[in-house]
Amino acid sequence: MMHPAFNGEPGPAWGVSTDAGQQSEVALWPPPRCTGTKPAPPPIVASGRGGRRGLRSEAPTELVLQKRPPDQGLKERVYTYLMEFMASETSCSPTTCSRLATGSVVNRTRPPLFPDPCTLLTANPDCAADTPTSGVQRLPPALGVGSLGRCAFIGTGVQVLQHAFGKEIDAHDTVVRYNTPIKGYEKYVGTKTSLVWAKAHYKTTAKPSMGYFPCKGGVCKGTIYGIKNLGGLRTLRNELTNMWLASRKIKEGKPAAGILRTILLIKSGLCTDISLYGFSTSGTKGRTGKYFDKRALVTKGHTIDWDGWILAAMMDMGYICVYGL
Repeated sequence: MMHPAFNGEPGPAWGVSTDAGQQSEVALWPPPRCTGTKPAPPPIVASGRGGRRGLRSEAPTELVLQKRPPDQGLKERVYTYLMEFMASETSCSPTTCSRLATGSVVNRTRPPLFPDPCTLLTANPDCAADTPTSGVQRLPPALGVGSLGRCAFIGTGVQVLQHAFGKEIDAHDTVVRYNTPIKGYEKYVGTKTSLVWAKAHYKTTAKPSMGYFPCKGGVCKGTIYGIKNLGGLRTLRNELTNMWLASRKIKEGKPAAGILRTILLIKSGLCTDISLYGFSTSGTKGRTGKYFDKRALVTKGHTIDWDGWILAAMMDMGYICVYGL
């Protein structure tokens, strides 16, 4: 099924500021679209070639990004691949994505995107060719490009406790929650709930008005939105992770689930804007807990420092906004 592409026009180049051996993009930070409270900081980049010296094999449990952030070359490869994947009609690797025009830069107001609203299986007639007929009893109401309006995606990180984000979150057209209990935390996470990714052991108190993404444990009682081509979206997530592991000679590591879910929301094109709350972009606090259980630390082996850098990069490029430090 063909869907119209959102093609970004060339935007302004970014300025560079050097501070204590690191450089960051400082032109118009936070990006113009990110007008909420406590915007996340920009992705850090190593100055010169320092980031490539003294490489050694790291245990996957050690978070090394703050000590040895990506150099400019790795940053450029990541940004290029992100743009090319988002602009592509199909999933692709860094070597198979169609090349963008030489010298293309990101327009933060309208970054390159080929939206696929058929990512979620609904009664959209334009998605009939993408929707399986066997085993499907009743499809949810149709969703199309931009139909969810301004979206807030609420994660589990303690960052959401840094400010009373509740009213700001509830002001969005659509609120998507990921394993997030609400009772007792309304001041920080709001109460509005449209869609939920749920796991039984989190005992979420959110009651979605639209329904759930597929889940296990019998907690999804209501409308279920199936997902198409999740494997294709994993290609982007896994390739980005492999870029980091190879650049730092880290033997193994895996991304956390929030990255894939964020990619899904972006690539679907269902949201006109996407704001993240309860996600870390800095990695400075290590493996922090969840806002509803600070003892529930992110498990070892997850590359949460690189995950956070990717989220900051996607914010820099105009795909999302992230709030909380």
